[in-house]
Amino acid sequence: MSSQEGLIPLSPDGLYPVPGDYIDVQMDSMDGPSHALENDGKFLYTSSLATCIGIAISGVYPSDKPSPPRKKGYDRFMIHTSELMEAENYAALREEVEAAKAKGLQDLEAHVTACDPVSNTSQAEVVSSSETQKSLKERLRELVGSDDRIHWYPYQFDPSYDASMALFSDLTVIVEQGTLGDPGQPPSRWRLDEKK
Repeated sequence: MSSQEGLIPLSPDGLYPVPGDYIDVQMDSMDGPSHALENDGKFLYTSSLATCIGIAISGVYPSDKPSPPRKKGYDRFMIHTSELMEAENYAALREEVEAAKAKGLQDLEAHVTACDPVSNTSQAEVVSSSETQKSLKERLRELVGSDDRIHWYPYQFDPSYDASMALFSDLTVIVEQGTLGDPGQPPSRWRLDEKK
C-alpha cells in the first residue's frame, strides 16, 4: 500500500501535505533509500508501517568555508522495509549515508519505527522480530556512533492500526499511529513521539 492510501496527513499542524512538499517513501524500493537535500524544505514521509520497519537517518554538514562554497548535500535518508528485506535495504541506506559522511555529514541521528515484537501473535514472530531488531540496532550503532543517537519508536501490532513517519527539513521527526477506517475520513491518530 502506498503512503497515499494510508495515513497521509502527517505534518506538524495536522494538515494534509501538498504533494510537492514531501517525498513519498515506498516499501522495499528498488531505487534504494529516499533522500533529500539540506534546506530544500521537503520532508520524507512513509506510512503503512503496521508490520514493517521505517528507518530515518539525518545529520548536519559543517558551515560553509568562505571559498569555494560547498554544494548542497543529502542530509536526510529514509527507507520503509519489510523484515525479509531489511538487511538488503539497510545495506543500500548505509552506502548512501557513508557517502554523505565522506562529504562532511556529521552528528548523525537514527530514528526507527517498528512493531513491538511482543505484540505479535505467535512465538515464532516474536523471536524473528526480536532478532531482526537486535541486529538492526547493532548496525545503526556503527553507522551513527552510539546508542544515544538511536531513537526507537515501538508500537503495538494490531491489524486495525497503521503507523506513519516523517522526517522534516529542520530534522524534526514525527511518528504517529492511528486507526484504519473509512478511507474518506481522516484517521484518529496519536503521536508516539516527536524530536525537535
